[in-house]
Amino acid sequence: MPITLESIQAKQDELAAMIAALQGQVKFEAMFPIEVSAPQLQPGEKWACTLLCEDGKTKYHLILLPGDSDSAEWQEQMDWAVEQGGDLPDCVEQAVLFKYLPDEFKKEAYWSNTQHATDAGYAWYQNFSYGTQGINRKFTALRARAVRRIPVSDRHGND
Repeated sequence: MPITLESIQAKQDELAAMIAALQGQVKFEAMFPIEVSAPQLQPGEKWACTLLCEDGKTKYHLILLPGDSDSAEWQEQMDWAVEQGGDLPDCVEQAVLFKYLPDEFKKEAYWSNTQHATDAGYAWYQNFSYGTQGINRKFTALRARAVRRIPVSDRHGND
């Protein structure tokens, strides 16, 4: 195949695209320098994961607290979680708990702390039998587990 100006330009464009892709990857990795130490757990607590929030800076450990609450309405479960020293998990956290700690839950539905975006009479739940999530009226009696969140500092000690 003869060397032409067009073939050289095509190769140069291909190399430029490869360089740009690699530079983008390096920038992404530099944005998220995650060095995580194991959190201090209290008796009965289970570490679920470390989550990185949308802002790319905020990181926290998700800790499942011991014990669960029998079926009750959403607000009662929210109050119960606070009494345990925590909060109900949000929808994303519940999906993580279903993935990594499913044996810590009965095969039933559990309330999240997430209200429906457009109807305050509803809140989200996670079904630990099938893994589905959905919304239900807040006066529906569902189970609950509490979590706590421990902020993770970056390598410079910043939260």
